[in-house]
Amino acid sequence: MTTWEAVIGIETHVELQTATKMFCGCPVDFGDEPNTAVCPVCLALPGALPVANEQAIEGILSIAEALDCTLTETSLFYRKNYFYPDLPKNYQISQFTFPIGVDGNLDLEVDGETIRIGITRVHMEEDTGKSLHQGETGRIHGAEHTLLDFNRAGVPLVEVVTEPDIRSPEQARAYGAELQRIVRTLGVSDARLEEGSMRFDANVSLRPQGSERLGIRAEVKNVNSLRSMQRAIAYEINRQTEVLENGLAVVQETRHWNEESGVTTSMRSKEESEDYRYFQEPDLLPLYIDEAWRRRVRARRPELPAQKRARYHDLGADSQVAALLVDSPDLGTLFEGAVAGGADPRQVGIWLTGEVVAYLRREEKPIGDTGLRSGDLVELAAMTAGGDLSSTAAKEVLGAVLAGDGNPQAVAEARDLLQISDVSAIENAVDEVLAANVDAVEKILGGDNKPVGYLVGRVMRATGGKADPKVVHDLIRTKAGGCAVSPISAQRRVAFFAEAPLRKATAVPQLPRQGRGRQRLAPRVPRRAGRDERLLLGTAAGSSYPVPAWSFSPTYSKPHLPSSEIPGASSARWCCSPWSSPGWPRRSAWPSVFHLVFGSGSAGSVVERRSGPWSTLVWECRRCSSVCSSCCCCGPTDRSGPSTSCSPLSRWWSCR
Repeated sequence: MTTWEAVIGIETHVELQTATKMFCGCPVDFGDEPNTAVCPVCLALPGALPVANEQAIEGILSIAEALDCTLTETSLFYRKNYFYPDLPKNYQISQFTFPIGVDGNLDLEVDGETIRIGITRVHMEEDTGKSLHQGETGRIHGAEHTLLDFNRAGVPLVEVVTEPDIRSPEQARAYGAELQRIVRTLGVSDARLEEGSMRFDANVSLRPQGSERLGIRAEVKNVNSLRSMQRAIAYEINRQTEVLENGLAVVQETRHWNEESGVTTSMRSKEESEDYRYFQEPDLLPLYIDEAWRRRVRARRPELPAQKRARYHDLGADSQVAALLVDSPDLGTLFEGAVAGGADPRQVGIWLTGEVVAYLRREEKPIGDTGLRSGDLVELAAMTAGGDLSSTAAKEVLGAVLAGDGNPQAVAEARDLLQISDVSAIENAVDEVLAANVDAVEKILGGDNKPVGYLVGRVMRATGGKADPKVVHDLIRTKAGGCAVSPISAQRRVAFFAEAPLRKATAVPQLPRQGRGRQRLAPRVPRRAGRDERLLLGTAAGSSYPVPAWSFSPTYSKPHLPSSEIPGASSARWCCSPWSSPGWPRRSAWPSVFHLVFGSGSAGSVVERRSGPWSTLVWECRRCSSVCSSCCCCGPTDRSGPSTSCSPLSRWWSCR
């Protein structure tokens, strides 16, 4: 079966936002009463002569410049001859061989891939009138009669024609959306698809994958939404595929997209350029565009959407947030003001595209009708960064500010949302939660960090959500976990050792397991330690493999060493078996005896205790002078000393 490739080109018509029409002084205003904005020129009455609109010419120059087109120094207007009931002249003033802009391009980001769409031409023309078919369908088929409104006839219209570089409906939609952003940013058109001020004609053809020869195209005419264009192109690709797979030929024709049924239907055979019998407009002089005029237009050009997205991204907003801010200029203005005031760009971007957008949609109001100003975002960001507000409370405050309840500080105080950041004020709640959740604490001591999040949540609930989650997290890790941190975080594990000296301890025979003991595998550690981590290393007897001192995971056995032999220790666990781990030698390669190591540092000492053939390691805290199986002082992240609290825990020393 043949694999078909879609080849798509888009013709986009953009009505310019000028005060008057292209070739006469009639006003341009959407929604006027029918046939009230007309004159002898736009009705093509005998003797009426057209005069080009300078503002419209500057509008098309701005579009051509933004699309990186080459500007034509001398441009001509032509008559394009065809009969439409809503075309009073029976011809349209347009451009043919000398358009204003040629050979441009537009870069798009689609599904993480950058594609370049070539722009064939950007030319000026005038719009037609509007046919109002009276009947149930609103289409000419089945209409009882048709009314004509010539208000739109003669409105300045820019046509942008692409090269056949588009390969999918998604790329076509992305192109249409970016072009709409550009003309809105330039201020030359409101580009309202629902009002017809921007319309698309999609030319679709298929060819065998890998072929350079273009297939026969069908044109889907006057599609007035991005979603409709995507759907129409997708339908047309499927229709033409079915035609070709059945051995038939695609007919070159103009087709109509029916939004309700989701299908295209044939309107008429597609004309070629010779059918329009172009000739130069005799009533209009050639248009000369000198360099001085180009410079004036270029100097007034604002920052384009792609440039603004890149700038927002450089400020710290992620790509999706930057795109949403560019699509909503009012939100972009708030973002820039807040960032200029020192607010965190990433946080402000998330608020604006999340909570703020949700509020605006829910209340159905523009951002200008809310109480939010860029200064409020600066204040809210400072309160969050300073620990005065939790992220949840910040969202509540933001909603109240949007509703006009006051500035963030006043709202937070009125609603009692200010966060508790004082350690001593939170510590009691943490102690109560730990005492009520012994099982979770045991899991943390065993190396399972999952319960930490659960305990943080319990403390936040106990404090009404006003405790600083970071402080809560650190207290829980200190009180419940001691030094039981991830094995990968070697610097945290050895910080309290300073540069402790190493020595070999008494050899301990390998004895069989006793009682309810079990062997635990050592954590995964690097085979060789980096010098900057200053690891405590021992050496297995008869082997050159480095052995991290904290990685001894013993067989727990009973009876325990009597606490009287280790003053201050609530209990002690025996270490009687070598350990194994993936990436290290098999157990059979280890000798029957092995060495333990110990060291001392600014916070305390690792002490070896022996009883006959047994040996164990305990931690002697330098702050509380206790010798214990585990101590909460074992968790400092620097060498400044132990943490703020110390209480022995009945657990084997956890700095393994």
